Amino acid sequence: MNPYRVIDPTDVLWKRVGAYLIDGLLAWALMFVVGGFVRLLYSTGIALFVAVLAGLAYFVATHVVMQGRTGATIGKHLCGLRVVGADGRLCTMHQALVRSLAWMLDGFPYLIVPAATAFAVAMSSRGNQRTGDHLAGTWVVDKDFVGLPPVAVALPKSPELGLEPYELHTMGQYLPEGMDIPTLKALRDRYNRPAGIPDNALGTAGTGLSVAGTNAPLPMPRSKNPAEPRWDPERKAYVRWNALRREWMVFDETSKEWVKAPEPASHT
Repeated sequence: MNPYRVIDPTDVLWKRVGAYLIDGLLAWALMFVVGGFVRLLYSTGIALFVAVLAGLAYFVATHVVMQGRTGATIGKHLCGLRVVGADGRLCTMHQALVRSLAWMLDGFPYLIVPAATAFAVAMSSRGNQRTGDHLAGTWVVDKDFVGLPPVAVALPKSPELGLEPYELHTMGQYLPEGMDIPTLKALRDRYNRPAGIPDNALGTAGTGLSVAGTNAPLPMPRSKNPAEPRWDPERKAYVRWNALRREWMVFDETSKEWVKAPEPASHT
């Protein structure tokens, strides 16, 4: 059993599909209403032309202007999503424009399955980024993670083991900095060992109390970045600093979400 559990703010791909469908349905509804009204007054060709213009206007208004100002389209707002940059702040107008124009790539092949390319690229990308996100330097995250770096974080399931939280900078759940495979195996052995079996029952290499073959303490990484999570023994919970909201956040084990700390924290 892996002693870590992963919290990934970009693990919202199916919500993004829902937001895409909502925005698409709203655009088609607008085109249908506008086109139908114009058809009563003019020819079918003119009605079709005006309907296409209405659809483009909706796309620019929601995907560029609205998303550039609020970090989300109507669909994303309804699905609780936001588009952020590498620092966790809401995307800029320029970023919204770039990722929107990139739909010319992400939406291919248009006549078969719209957004098939975007979905495939996001599924195979670290951070679930489609082509537009790669070009614009953006990530789509749950709205509660706005202000935090859009990276996956590995939180230890049992902090008493001495493990430190760390950020996942790869697609796989690899080792934290400063830890080798024998050490991690020793920690997993200790984590999975039934209660009542002393540490020395497995020998020094299996205790997880020191590096195999030495008496040196485990090389546990400790980050100085307050945005990265750390265990607070007083609160008995994980905490991290939200630079955008300028407040400490606590990880709620019940809702599995980062929430505002109930009282000011004094961590540095």
